[in-house]
Amino acid sequence: MTTDRYIWGLSETSSEALGKLVKLVKVESVETISAYRLRVHFDRAMNKNNALVNTAYYTITPTSPGGVTPYISEVLLPDVVYPTYVDLITSEMTGGLNYEVEVSPSGPTDTNNLRVDEYYNVKTFVSIAINPTIKHVEVISDTRIDVVFTENMKYNNSIIDKERYSIDNGLNILSVLEMDVDRVKLVTTQQIPGVLYTLTIA
Repeated sequence: MTTDRYIWGLSETSSEALGKLVKLVKVESVETISAYRLRVHFDRAMNKNNALVNTAYYTITPTSPGGVTPYISEVLLPDVVYPTYVDLITSEMTGGLNYEVEVSPSGPTDTNNLRVDEYYNVKTFVSIAINPTIKHVEVISDTRIDVVFTENMKYNNSIIDKERYSIDNGLNILSVLEMDVDRVKLVTTQQIPGVLYTLTIA
């Protein structure tokens, strides 16, 4: 169970708070919009200023082993006078892992110039990612092809298993020669000039 934190007086908040109890800003939730976009919700309307869109005041950190730390390229705001959320535009994260977003207490403020509460400035979320696809197939020789992916691939037993690759029109895959960054090099039986082949990966 969470509770609200209240601050008394000038030193912790603002001159408007002198002599009365005030509640600091909470990061309410984080919504995954896409593989490259997160929506950070605050519990109230925020000042639409440079602090709210400064990427230095936001941090994304993987909390699961093996997670890639993304960078934040931009902070976008909705077209309203006092927004209650911001969108973080990021690089791709490792899909299906736990991450957390932290908003700096020295950054964004609400419409009363109250800062983000340091005890409620972190929220967790599960990332999503875009699955790699085949970018193209390069014919190296009449018995060699390279399968090129849209991103760098991880070396493991699955990607070098020749049984996961198949080609139609009677062409067989004899072996996986090697895997190199974003490509897998396959050895095939004799290809027939002019025949259109289709590669499938299980």
